[in-house]
Amino acid sequence: MSYIGMAELQAIVLVLAWLLLTGWCYRHRLGWGVTPADADGVGGPLCVYASESGHARSLAEQWQQRLQHQGRAAHLLTLNQLTQALLSSSLPHGRDIFLFISTTGEGEAPDNGNRFLSRLQDPRSDHGGWTCRVAVLALGDRAYPEFCAFGVAVSDALQAAGAERLFEPVLVDNLAPADLQRWQSHLDRVPDYTGLSAGLWGDTTSITETDGISTAAAAGPLSAKPAHTPNVLLRRQCLNHGSPGHRVFELDFQCSDVWQAGDIARLSLDDAAGKIQSRDYTIASLPSEGHLRLLVREQFQADGQPGLGSGFLCTQLPLQAAARLQVIENTGFHAPDTDVPLILIGNGTGLAGLRAHLQQRFERSSTARHWLIFGERTLAHDALWQTELQQWQAQGLLGRLDLAFSRDIDGELQTGHLTRGYVQQVLEQQQQELQHWLQQGAMIYLCGSRAGMASAVDQVLRAVLGDDQVDALDVQGRYRRDVY
Repeated sequence: MSYIGMAELQAIVLVLAWLLLTGWCYRHRLGWGVTPADADGVGGPLCVYASESGHARSLAEQWQQRLQHQGRAAHLLTLNQLTQALLSSSLPHGRDIFLFISTTGEGEAPDNGNRFLSRLQDPRSDHGGWTCRVAVLALGDRAYPEFCAFGVAVSDALQAAGAERLFEPVLVDNLAPADLQRWQSHLDRVPDYTGLSAGLWGDTTSITETDGISTAAAAGPLSAKPAHTPNVLLRRQCLNHGSPGHRVFELDFQCSDVWQAGDIARLSLDDAAGKIQSRDYTIASLPSEGHLRLLVREQFQADGQPGLGSGFLCTQLPLQAAARLQVIENTGFHAPDTDVPLILIGNGTGLAGLRAHLQQRFERSSTARHWLIFGERTLAHDALWQTELQQWQAQGLLGRLDLAFSRDIDGELQTGHLTRGYVQQVLEQQQQELQHWLQQGAMIYLCGSRAGMASAVDQVLRAVLGDDQVDALDVQGRYRRDVY
């Protein structure tokens, strides 16, 4: 019989310690921090959001931070993360749940909240022991028939399950300051929270939301400059001649404002009735480039008339004429503070926001890897900004470039990987690569159309990574969306 010597024993101990440390780092590197089980075992309020473009998430984060500054152990979760364990008798008595719920499309749920109602209403679920209190802030747009429908449905379902309402759900139209103030006023009447929400969202008089591209800012849902300024159109160029889709234009404006990657430009226009309308577009350039660049596709109404914003920008605004543009800080889609890898996914004009992130990383001499997955219709006519993208890959800024074209791939591609299909199919084909990047701490930035691309990408991510991991990436700020 042989015995383990001291040296061998020390080696075994070191290996076991290394394995434990690796496992811990792997879990935290993926951002699987606070889980529903963790929140279930610790008292304190829950700040829960269902957010499509970031507004509801931002409001939930700010309320969580306010509670934490008051010494309360508040936890942040997506609505999907309110699992059956949290919706059962194991939920601590007296816990308060604050829900910030957006409604998308025709009364639909955002992706990170679309499983909640079915779970709550499943007859096999255990709803006994519901003694918690809930408060719902529902975000929507009165221009749509199903205004705040999903938020109201969540509030009603919770009450039916036995939860006590702190107050009736507050419906917010386009982040209207008066509506947000109503929520604060209701909260002030709750003894445990009197005065706690004062000034929570700062000066809300400048906060608005439109049907364009927009996400949340840390100091508020959207943080705007004092007022729009006239910005002269310097150049306009069609980038997709011969495309089977509508024309896409690159527009450069003179602009003295300061912004960073992820910010948006708000265009103010007078409609046919003389009412001021606004449209938001993600900025594709940085101030160091000497202009504010937009990437805009022509849109048409049902009667064939050009869209209000795209028609003005793409055809009606003369060169050297001024447009009323306002730079909006959009920190929910800003770059991370650390130089971590980025997985940038988008289609069509969503390339604008992704291009700005790459330009910003290039200017900051980033050493991190970047993976761009971009989709359009045809390689021959819709390969937007390909010269620049391939130059960046040749220079090492782009570690991987995947291009997906749904109609055809006839043409030449000097560098990168080419797929006939859609960006979500690239993710399906590159599952191991995706997981490897995430294990290295990568963040996912998604920019483009909600209908089709963004929803399909989310479904693939959930199929590959699992719902819990995707929701955790969302909560940890490693899955950021700018969709429209």
